[in-house]
Amino acid sequence: MQGAGGAEPRAHTPGAAGSARDTDHTLAAVAGRIAGAELLVQRAAATADMHPPLSPDLVVRCRLDYTTAANLLVEAANHLFREARARATSSGGPLPRLWRDANTAAMHPALNLRPAAHAFAKVVLAP
Repeated sequence: MQGAGGAEPRAHTPGAAGSARDTDHTLAAVAGRIAGAELLVQRAAATADMHPPLSPDLVVRCRLDYTTAANLLVEAANHLFREARARATSSGGPLPRLWRDANTAAMHPALNLRPAAHAFAKVVLAP
């Protein structure tokens, strides 16, 4: 099985920078968030590919899907960064840039969850 970026996965060294159990938990939590984001983006893309015009409820659901996906990816990057602790900032590896890029991209107004959630609620809860 290949790891991120096609690299061979590294065997974790228990006790080196945290227990294997901590590493396993972090890996599972991050993988779950990434998989959830992927499913949401796939659903939004499949909906967008439907024959127009899309109903207002589908439009707001797509918006909610991609903003939620972005938030899940930021949570994943933040979780990795937080669990790496000081190593994340001093290693010179790709993690600091991944964390910075994910958080910066999530600041884009189109990925702001609050307006997407408000629009979704307005359509879904309309009488």
